[in-house]
Amino acid sequence: MKRTLEILMTLPIIMATAFVGSALTGCSDDDIDYALVYGNTTPEFTYQDFDAISYDFEETTNGTWKISKVNGIIRNIIFCSQGVDPAPSPAPPKTTEDFFSEFLPVTADNQMVFYDRDYRNDPHYFQFYKGVPVEQGYWHFYLYEDGTIQSASGTFIPIGELDVNPAVNMATAKKIVKNYIHDSIEGEGKRIYLSIMSFPENGELKPRLVYVYKRQVWEEGDFIYVDAQTGQLLYHIAYFGGSPYPSQY
Repeated sequence: MKRTLEILMTLPIIMATAFVGSALTGCSDDDIDYALVYGNTTPEFTYQDFDAISYDFEETTNGTWKISKVNGIIRNIIFCSQGVDPAPSPAPPKTTEDFFSEFLPVTADNQMVFYDRDYRNDPHYFQFYKGVPVEQGYWHFYLYEDGTIQSASGTFIPIGELDVNPAVNMATAKKIVKNYIHDSIEGEGKRIYLSIMSFPENGELKPRLVYVYKRQVWEEGDFIYVDAQTGQLLYHIAYFGGSPYPSQY
């Protein structure tokens, strides 16, 4: 189940970067903190750090509803099984906004934002905290023709209070990545932007403000994370097919 959730969440979150686009232009060398660039060449975290985090999986039912939770937060809910249940009981939320307010700990700062609809007209949402995209924060709804919600699945990252004003500027973050990979960070399929990603801390995953560098060419690429407050190189994933993300639920 853990691997299945990971794969299901990968593609949609890659799409989320469309919100913030590319940030690879401008920036003078005068803006760069070279002490951070050249004294910072080893990522703080490895896959083993993420694998050491434990997760509490729970599955419950309520009438025709089938609910799956991870660490107390809903990851999947089926209100009725098409062709099996005559009608959902209890009645599901009437709108996606009602769903979010009823089932997820959304706040004025931490919201799900509509992105698009797929070929079935089913809506997709991405998570933003104070206007900054949250890595892996995504929800997809499956609707009947009349608009009734049949099921929904996704991930919501709880965030308390987090400073979204970076202490490290974009020019320095670019140089840190470039010095680490010894290659150009500009070109097709490459981008760097401000985001929020959770990392291990005292046995739990805690959100951090980060710069994310992504190079994606088909199923090959690199994801590199730099702490936007300290400039610390945090994590690097080089992947060839499969899921590029760590096991973060």
